[in-house]
Amino acid sequence: MLSIGIDDTDSSEGMCTTYLVFKLIQFLIKENATIVDYPLLIRLNPNIPWKTRGNGALCIRVKDIDEDRLFMHLKYLIDTYAHVGKRSNPAVVIFSAIDDEVREFSRKALYTLLKRSEGFRLAEKADRVYFKGNGQGLIGAIAAVGSVLNEHTYELLAYRYANNCKRKRILSKEDVIAMDKATYPYTFNNYDYNHNRILLTPHGKDPVFLGIRGEEPNILIRAIKMLKIEEELEGYTIFKSNQGTNAHLTNRIETLKPYTSGYIEGSIEELYAHKGGHTFFSINGIRCAVYEPTGLSAVAQRLVKGDIVRVGGGIRKASKNHPRVLNVEYIQVLKLTDIKLTLNPICSCGKRLKSAGRNKGYKCESCDFKGFKEREEVIVKREDIDERLYIPTPKAHRHLTKPLQRYGLKSKDYPLIDGWYVSNHVKVAGGGFSA
Repeated sequence: MLSIGIDDTDSSEGMCTTYLVFKLIQFLIKENATIVDYPLLIRLNPNIPWKTRGNGALCIRVKDIDEDRLFMHLKYLIDTYAHVGKRSNPAVVIFSAIDDEVREFSRKALYTLLKRSEGFRLAEKADRVYFKGNGQGLIGAIAAVGSVLNEHTYELLAYRYANNCKRKRILSKEDVIAMDKATYPYTFNNYDYNHNRILLTPHGKDPVFLGIRGEEPNILIRAIKMLKIEEELEGYTIFKSNQGTNAHLTNRIETLKPYTSGYIEGSIEELYAHKGGHTFFSINGIRCAVYEPTGLSAVAQRLVKGDIVRVGGGIRKASKNHPRVLNVEYIQVLKLTDIKLTLNPICSCGKRLKSAGRNKGYKCESCDFKGFKEREEVIVKREDIDERLYIPTPKAHRHLTKPLQRYGLKSKDYPLIDGWYVSNHVKVAGGGFSA
């Protein structure tokens, strides 16, 4: 079995590495190769500063194909479709064997910053290597090959023809809402009801028309057939992915190395709001930032000193004007501390006493009581926050953010089904594109 890893073929101006895999599958079908499983769409550490969009790398595993012809075609695809020279450093690797060192490299790529030198060293273990630019794409390509998905979802990505890539994507909100409700909870992040916004479609000039994410392939095919798509599309592919799993936030942050992702746990030490609706607090001496667009700032402002929380996010590098902080992606309230207030005592008539003056005790405005009494301590019930998990509003979700509806669902592996890949250029099981 050959594992093909591809990364960094896109740029902010267009293209998408998943589209290159879509074109690769056309070739594999024509060559009668055996595609072993759904192609993998692996979202790597989202805090890498030079990433393009979702920092996704791709892997597809195949058998029964001539490796020389395969490699020649991969080079052709890179030369033809990759956005070389536009902050893109594409790379492709082919591995026939994957060892523990490659798998560990893949695991680290989810939450930390890896050096290009590590990518070059591990590339020596590959059967074939081809890259352009500075070799940055080798990191993602190798990481995709070595990925082990402890939890996974699926995504159907539908593609536009090149002459449509600058046009606005048009979908009916009513259709998307109807599809979302009909497939809940087995698809996710289709629509943001808080902001009345479609989440299926990207906004750039890349060839992706839409992406539908869910728990299993059949539901994705059912979902796209519920949408009225007026634009003629080139086809679609279903990918297996780590999207929606919080895969980058599973390790505890031990050091404040910039761009590291993970979580920390402890009690709130200080808390203060910032102009613009942002909120900052400290845990174990680590400053945490909660930004207003995430929808979590209102939650953070309800915390008090002593609350025990776990927060996940990424470490932002210090700048001239700002210190190093953890940008918060979720807040899990583990234990709320009691808020205690000391109040004036209650009169025997049931009314709260007022001060009678300095060193004069208390007086009651409803009866004739005057005298001294002990002040009382009361615990204020905290009704504005609960001991539970809080995540961002859907429009602020990253590709890896785990939606609330996915908690409690178990990932399942599914075999390739009819219709997992549809292209107007080749005939495959499942027929033509009919969405």
